[in-house]
Amino acid sequence: MSNYYLPLPEGRFEIVDKEGLVHRLLSAIDTDTKRKFVIDLLLTRFDGERDESVRRTLLELDSLYWERFVDNLTSLDAQTFLKKFPDCCLDSCVCDPPAGIDFMNQEWDKDKGGREQWITWMQEIAGEILRVLKPGAHALVWALPRTSHWTATAWENAGFEIRDRISYLFGNGFPKNLDIGKKIKQWDGWGTALKPAVEDWWLFRKSLSKKTIVANVLEYGTGALNVDGCRVPVSNEKDAAKYAQNCSGDRGHEDNRRRDLDFKMGCGRAHEKGRFPSHLIHDGSAEAVAGFPESKSCNSPSSATPKSKYRPDQGNYQPKGVIYPGDSGSASRYFYTAKSSKKERNAGCEGLEGGNDHPTVKPLALMRYLCRLIVPPGGVVLDPFVGSGTTVIAAVQEGFRFVGCDMEPRYIEIARARLGYWSEN
Repeated sequence: MSNYYLPLPEGRFEIVDKEGLVHRLLSAIDTDTKRKFVIDLLLTRFDGERDESVRRTLLELDSLYWERFVDNLTSLDAQTFLKKFPDCCLDSCVCDPPAGIDFMNQEWDKDKGGREQWITWMQEIAGEILRVLKPGAHALVWALPRTSHWTATAWENAGFEIRDRISYLFGNGFPKNLDIGKKIKQWDGWGTALKPAVEDWWLFRKSLSKKTIVANVLEYGTGALNVDGCRVPVSNEKDAAKYAQNCSGDRGHEDNRRRDLDFKMGCGRAHEKGRFPSHLIHDGSAEAVAGFPESKSCNSPSSATPKSKYRPDQGNYQPKGVIYPGDSGSASRYFYTAKSSKKERNAGCEGLEGGNDHPTVKPLALMRYLCRLIVPPGGVVLDPFVGSGTTVIAAVQEGFRFVGCDMEPRYIEIARARLGYWSEN
């Protein structure tokens, strides 16, 4: 067993083993600065010796170590970074991991050798994220359609529940297409790819540790979604009138489907904050909006027949022939945010050589919306793939704290510059 020299007053030393060193130092040091310094030294030494039990003991005994990473950006790979945190300490995760498609020949987006290797790599990181999140905490994870199933498989294998999948539609995608007709004349008009127009955001949740969501929320503050904070405002009075008239149960009427009300069509009231958030988001472009022309869903007559046992307070019965009024509207029924502009991407990076050269910058409004959806009040957002920093900027603007890392020092530099600008503007 290794022994260590513990410095004492007046230049004296005491020889102790590992456990004695941990106990004596953490109990004797009386200032935050000294504690952080000593913990850093201990973890560096013990990590090198692969002493997992002592490392875990340190993290459990003193949260000052991992809390130093809150509201800071760290240049480390995700796996190394996440091992610095104790179990069940963070409130949420919003991240944009690599897709494994070798995008623009970026080393960080390689497929690790193929499908199985990439899923294994992602699963290990997702497993660490699962460990550090509180019970019931949600994660929103970006993916491309081409390898979206890889992402979902990895996170589900790691132990997360798949709760939903949000689709983000956009109109300015550029097809990475090879024109076969330029190579083979008789194949004119044939190509190899479709124009990208959608990205996925997988909604995962760590399993509850309590019997009910309510109990879990009370204990940990996690497990629920911020529905009212993410409602889609009704665009105009005409739309609002139709929205209020319809009471189909999926448009966010504040008193719809409640078992303590005498439910009937037309009794609902349009929620003052707008429509219930859905799993569809678009960028507001002409192409995306064109996919949702002004329309009205059909008025549908009820086919219900009276039953001897029915509960009018449960809303499970209407006399046959009653007309259910339809909804009207267009793409305005869904939350929308444009792709990030050049000005938004580069703000704060004017002094950096090359500016913000990250190839996959996400829209700030989108990331604010996603953070707002899953992060509890005053919560901490984890992003182990910080990139250009849009998620952590969004977290700050929404009043949350953040924890973030990236393996590329260049991207950390960009993220810090952007965070500095957006924190003041």
